[in-house]
Amino acid sequence: MHAVVELVPPVPSAFGGPSLTTFPLAAGAHASVLAQSRPDPAPLPIAPAGEGRRISLPHAEPDLPAGTRTRHAAVRGFNGEPMSPGALATILTAYGRQARWDLPANLVEFYCVIADVTGVPAGAYRYLPDRHQLELVSEGDPRQRIREAALAALTQQGARTANLWLLPVGDAEAAEERYGARWYRLQQAAAGAALHRACLAAAAVDVASRIQNDVLTHLLDSWFGLEGRKRSLLMAHFGTEHPAGLRPEFRLTW
Repeated sequence: MHAVVELVPPVPSAFGGPSLTTFPLAAGAHASVLAQSRPDPAPLPIAPAGEGRRISLPHAEPDLPAGTRTRHAAVRGFNGEPMSPGALATILTAYGRQARWDLPANLVEFYCVIADVTGVPAGAYRYLPDRHQLELVSEGDPRQRIREAALAALTQQGARTANLWLLPVGDAEAAEERYGARWYRLQQAAAGAALHRACLAAAAVDVASRIQNDVLTHLLDSWFGLEGRKRSLLMAHFGTEHPAGLRPEFRLTW
């Protein structure tokens, strides 16, 4: 499966696209599908910040278009070198940036797990985009927890040697109440877009990444302190790429 990520300003609203006036039945069906499939654009309520210790991050300006030139999946894993605070700030800024699209805001919260980032204690955090801060959720070395949640050997290797794991979290109850049966697709779209933004930002600063869905994320939810129907949805891990290097045939894959 492939996705299209918009990296340029959208087409001006004055451009209406191809005319369907000569196909009235098709035009009517098209309008009906759009009316029924587009969600209410009003954002979901923002979950309030907790009482955990906060860490302010340095200012960062992610260059997503630059990341497209080198973005690839780290199919040979990572080598365990520490990550700089600047690289962390760049990745998280892109991760929490509101996308330009017709989906509503606040579909996901931006959780992450950190190990071996200079100046940042190991543990689980919630990233607060409006404050550009990390809020501590749970302290401690996360590597064993992530290894227990990993299903594939490559994901377990990343658990030992990566520095940063991003896990978007969605509130199923709030989304289902607002959007009905579409809630899952909307949350997955928002989660996937957030991870791809982060991967592009990482590539622009020479940080390798890989998105995984072979993770038992529910094993991490209790560590995050998630309650109700809040769940982590996907995982991406980041670090210095293994010196064995890139396998060219995997350049555009997860």
